[in-house]
Amino acid sequence: MARRELTARDRRVEPQVAIRLSRRKQFLGRLARSSAMEVVHEPERSRFAVHLAPGAYAFLKYEIRGKTVYIKTVYTPPEFRGRGVATRLMETALKWVEENGYKVVPVCSFAASFFEKHPEWRRLLDESALAAEA
Repeated sequence: MARRELTARDRRVEPQVAIRLSRRKQFLGRLARSSAMEVVHEPERSRFAVHLAPGAYAFLKYEIRGKTVYIKTVYTPPEFRGRGVATRLMETALKWVEENGYKVVPVCSFAASFFEKHPEWRRLLDESALAAEA
């Protein structure tokens, strides 16, 4: 397929688009690192959530069985990934788990890898439930 020639308008618009995208990335990075990124616990929906932008949420969904919390899903929209949003959700959820005397079973891949990378939280793992799942 042949490349089309850039018009004078294309040469003017492309740098503007690149600048806007760069500014958006910078804004999203600052937002994720800011203390304004408040994690909200929604127990009626069995989830922790962060409002990132209009219509954009990151969330951690869980299920409670007895004294064990099963972390089923940790989701961050693609444009917000790599900024620590999911880690913030995990840490907030694990603090809540610890305060309420629960143990944890990570079901989703992010939650499982979180425990591999953060051994300081492994004390909350429910070893007996993990063995039963295997």
